[in-house]
Amino acid sequence: PREINDEDPNKGIEAAKARLEAEGLAVTDESIFIASALLDKGIAFLKGEGPLGVRYKSSETGVAPTETSDRFTVTVRGRSYEVQLDGDDAVIDGVRYPFAVAIPGSKASGRGAAPGGAQHEVRSELPAKVLRVLVKEGDTVKAGQALLVLEALKMEIEIASPADGRVTSIAVAAGSQVAAGALLAAVA
Repeated sequence: PREINDEDPNKGIEAAKARLEAEGLAVTDESIFIASALLDKGIAFLKGEGPLGVRYKSSETGVAPTETSDRFTVTVRGRSYEVQLDGDDAVIDGVRYPFAVAIPGSKASGRGAAPGGAQHEVRSELPAKVLRVLVKEGDTVKAGQALLVLEALKMEIEIASPADGRVTSIAVAAGSQVAAGALLAAVA
């Protein structure tokens, strides 16, 4: 089949290499395989343009996208908390908690790490769907232990902990779509 494809100027390895170069993408064995096997869908995947299925529902929140506030109600596991933001701290029932908000793909601030330990953010290297979350916040994990499983291009990819520590956050749920660079979890 490869020889037949290579005879067609629109298919095969050379056509895939030319398409990758025209799109400004890296020409590697993996990207050649993806581009030649999946054609336009493969190129869209490599460019991070796959559908994410995320919808912004400002009408349901009651807050217009341009409004700002330093007070929020946050619900965790069915329990609601009134939160007041004060600089780099969130104040809940008089107790101050350091926090940071990062845009997927941006550099982490490192805030929120356990005392004396480094915060390790685990990010998606490619657009994918979250199949399974294998740990929960507070779990103790070892370096290399699977935290969750992603699916991309019909492949299951285990995402491992980068270090020994405690899972400080899980930022995704099973069934969600994630973009390349999206925060998946944090271990400290």
